[in-house]
Amino acid sequence: YNSSNVEWTSHLKPVVIKPFTSDVGPHTILPHLAIGRFELFFTSSIIPNFVDQTNLYASHCMSPESFQSWEKVCQEEIEAFLGFKILMGLVKLPSLLDYWSKDETYPL
Repeated sequence: YNSSNVEWTSHLKPVVIKPFTSDVGPHTILPHLAIGRFELFFTSSIIPNFVDQTNLYASHCMSPESFQSWEKVCQEEIEAFLGFKILMGLVKLPSLLDYWSKDETYPL
């Protein structure tokens, strides 16, 4: 693609969309347990990268004084955070604060 070959025009050209002919749906047997499905997307190789990048970001964003008290996140915390974010997408509550509430009206 070379943008110098592109010219703006008000004349529309038809767009040809090829028909989708591939098989649809999962091409693997889905794990029965939720953790297995979680691990399909968040593999053992990607979670450590999330941990490293989170801690690196904190070191760059925080002042040296604040960073001294920063406790680096670990793999279990990142997994719990991602799981909680997925749960937040599945369970709709009236307010973001309700997800952190200790009120048993919203038991997460």
